[in-house]
Amino acid sequence: MAANYPVANHSLMAVALGAYIYGAGGNAFPNKTYRYDPNTNTWDDAAIADLAAGRTAAASGAYNGRWILAGGDVNFAVSTSAIAWDPATNTWSDLPNMAQARDYLAGATASQSFYAVAGSSAPGTGTNDNQQYTETLCGTPTPTATASPTLTPTATPTPTPTCLTGYSYTTTTSTGTITQVTTDTGNHCDDCMTPIMFPFPISFYGTSYTGANLNSNGDIQFANNSAVVGTLCPYPYPNLGPTIFLYQDDLRTDVGLSGCVAWANGCGIFTGISGTAPNRVFNIEWHAVRHNATANTADVEIRFYENTPSFFDVFYNFVGDNGSNEGSGVQASATGPATTYS
Repeated sequence: MAANYPVANHSLMAVALGAYIYGAGGNAFPNKTYRYDPNTNTWDDAAIADLAAGRTAAASGAYNGRWILAGGDVNFAVSTSAIAWDPATNTWSDLPNMAQARDYLAGATASQSFYAVAGSSAPGTGTNDNQQYTETLCGTPTPTATASPTLTPTATPTPTPTCLTGYSYTTTTSTGTITQVTTDTGNHCDDCMTPIMFPFPISFYGTSYTGANLNSNGDIQFANNSAVVGTLCPYPYPNLGPTIFLYQDDLRTDVGLSGCVAWANGCGIFTGISGTAPNRVFNIEWHAVRHNATANTADVEIRFYENTPSFFDVFYNFVGDNGSNEGSGVQASATGPATTYS
């Protein structure tokens, strides 16, 4: 049985981000925050900064690697305020206010927007608002740009987003050797996702991440948790946010399939860390087989570097069809920018 929340409360906000669940605010303890670790079945009071102002009944959701809280009752008054928590820095920051003050509303992320849906404008007065927040990525470098998106009802949209970054990725090809890693992430399945935490922050398109979700089908998702199947050429993939596509296909990582004998530890997704801080290297390795041809194997690894957080290597050891049915590339959002490698 999962451990109880640390305090009796109601009207609080919660989110799943990376490998953890976070709780914040609520009527009884409006400033308090906690982090739940499913692996240890424990709640931690010190793992996340408390709220600067008490908040209850807000829209809540994960967006671009951060936790957004929009509206709700701030210091027990219905509010337009929106804030975001960044796990890389453990800090809360202000976002542009919503167009309408609402409490007891719902939050959701779709494609590259966060939505604050419905809610009450006053006690007993419901609404059908759908207020949208979008951060848009640049296509050209603008090092001094700052984000100034607005939250607006979709019925009368007036968004004014500016570019967050001008990052892009280029590729070079060389030879290398896969580092065999053995820490089992628990991904042994057909079309499933597994969350992991990075041992050091990873920078992708200018945003720092402390965790991501691994797809058995050969990709790393920084803001989504969707076991998408198959390939798309060219990218971007329309239903995903920031993603690295190592070897995107309909793959399986189940234990016991015929091709799994290629590895001593069988099929799955495995990780390993080498070196010492601040020069550690983090490897994530897929041992997979094709869904409809389980004798065809794919041994693919991505390598991240602590001293160069925006750089990564991808290694291909052996692939059953020489990659003829797979895709690889990167994308910052569902609308780009993106780079397609194959």
